[in-house]
Amino acid sequence: MKTGSVKRYFGFCLSAIIVTLVLSGCGWGAKRPPSILIVAVEYLGFDSFTCGGNEDRDGRSLGGFAAFCEESVRFTHAFTPSVMSQASLASIMTARYPFEHGVWHNGSQYLSSHFKTVAEVAIERGYRTSFFSGGPPVWRKSGLSQGFEVFEDNVKPGLKIPHRPIMENIAEFLKWWRREAKDAPFFSVLYVPDLQFPDVTTFNDLGEARERSVAGQLKEVGESLGTLVRHLKDARRWDDTTVFLMGLNGRPKVGRPGELESYSLYSESAQVALYIKPARKKRDLGLEWKIDKNVSLVDVGATLFDLLGATIPESGEKRLEIASLTGVLEKPDVSWNQDRILMVESGWPQWRGVGGSRFSLRKGHYFVLYDRRPKIFNTLIDRQEIAPLSNKDPLYRSLQLDILTYLQDKGFLPWSPLPRMLVAKLEVAKGLFRHNKAAEEAQQRLALIAKQRSWDRQLSGWQAQLALTGGQWELLKQLGGEAGESLWEFVADVNMGKRGVLADRGCEAVFLYGTKRFRRPGPQECEDELLLSLLKWIEEGKGSKRTSLQDQFLRLYVQEKIEEKIGQWNFVNALNWDVNVETPGGPLLADLLLALPRNGRYASITENRLLREN
Repeated sequence: MKTGSVKRYFGFCLSAIIVTLVLSGCGWGAKRPPSILIVAVEYLGFDSFTCGGNEDRDGRSLGGFAAFCEESVRFTHAFTPSVMSQASLASIMTARYPFEHGVWHNGSQYLSSHFKTVAEVAIERGYRTSFFSGGPPVWRKSGLSQGFEVFEDNVKPGLKIPHRPIMENIAEFLKWWRREAKDAPFFSVLYVPDLQFPDVTTFNDLGEARERSVAGQLKEVGESLGTLVRHLKDARRWDDTTVFLMGLNGRPKVGRPGELESYSLYSESAQVALYIKPARKKRDLGLEWKIDKNVSLVDVGATLFDLLGATIPESGEKRLEIASLTGVLEKPDVSWNQDRILMVESGWPQWRGVGGSRFSLRKGHYFVLYDRRPKIFNTLIDRQEIAPLSNKDPLYRSLQLDILTYLQDKGFLPWSPLPRMLVAKLEVAKGLFRHNKAAEEAQQRLALIAKQRSWDRQLSGWQAQLALTGGQWELLKQLGGEAGESLWEFVADVNMGKRGVLADRGCEAVFLYGTKRFRRPGPQECEDELLLSLLKWIEEGKGSKRTSLQDQFLRLYVQEKIEEKIGQWNFVNALNWDVNVETPGGPLLADLLLALPRNGRYASITENRLLREN
């Protein structure tokens, strides 16, 4: 080959190689943008764990929390815009306050497509997007799915576990990442509800059961986060991923009179954990500084838009300044107005029809609670927020003019406390439906409250359920007489060896099976599918059809019990979930029929079936 031909040949090859490398992005200046991962945890308050001694507040190992302590910017004064997690997530996705984006509780308030979410921005910029919910109260129907290619909320609650535990949620994310995202940048959210369920037994990697408590669940979350961090590091994706660990709300450690976590705006409910581990080069040292100025999770939303190179949505609320936090990820110098106002609210009372929404404002170290009798606290000297300023204090009047007038000008109404006995009912339910030592005390309180709320059918139903389960037939008969429930009286009489009196109409007719007075009620007389299914099983003789009818009843019964259990968990969590608040309402008719002595065999089979669940 001639010299000129050789030069042209090698010149062509070199050009081809360069073009190929440029097109493929093989390290010649092309760089994958950092991924973004958000871990949003229900009830992860600002003091759930501390970083000083690598242990949580109860002296337990921090697990994966330690990675965030060692490599993150820690925000010690972060506040949720709403103690309703669905509303706070919507604020993170839109960089707007709840009263702007319209999602202000955990019910049927859906995020409008009018608002562009940060997930939609991410997908426009070539990110793979996913959201993995571990269960209630965050579901696809909220509208939070906007911009997510995958919104995984297929959670099947059981009798013992009502949610998808964090480790399973992480496994779903890792599976999606390896199969779908692969080497592409991703924008993903993990919603972690685990801390709502302190009575659920969890196990560590060795198969050892953790303590059934809030501390035990916190340890589960920490250890699971450790597994997530290891997977990201092993795949060399930890360094090029900005990871947000945050609480969506807090949970009071010590109750305040008349306050529940669903509407309390004090710091133990509103001040949350917030750690941001920025994407950094592997050779860079981890970050350990903290920011002790007020920030809102709405600012986290602004930060996400900023990280993606998008314009931060503008708000018409000039007093509620929104700030990106990206600057303090590089150096601990605060650039935003430190005297700006932050708002925290709860739409729970209005959602539940027991009052109006509740609002509070934070300005520096002052906390203003906009109640019927406004309270202003100086948290610099009153960290527990128990000694409000006197309304005769000149400082009170100054802050009143500066801050309270803003809420009044916006048309927000001051909040009136809930009726005392309603709060008492909710508090007793929390103790009643938890598996702890306080359950017996809760039963005693239930009896007192039921007398004062004699019109409350749900309370008498709870009493009847306890009496039925405990075989307290005299009490069940008494409750039946007081509530006008003839079936409770009938079942109690039969179990005490007495002749029960019952009408032969409606669903009551089923309880006369085996007597001359029995007649099958028509579909218009009794619409209780579960009770009629049990009757068919009892009526059937031997053979395959009997087995089929037994299986049919047990499937229906287990599902009914799961719904009942969900109702109990909802009360334990102060009715924060979008489920029927009338559940649990008292003994199922099927349970009453199974309680008759002649049906002991069927009751035993049913009980054994429940024990096998989960």
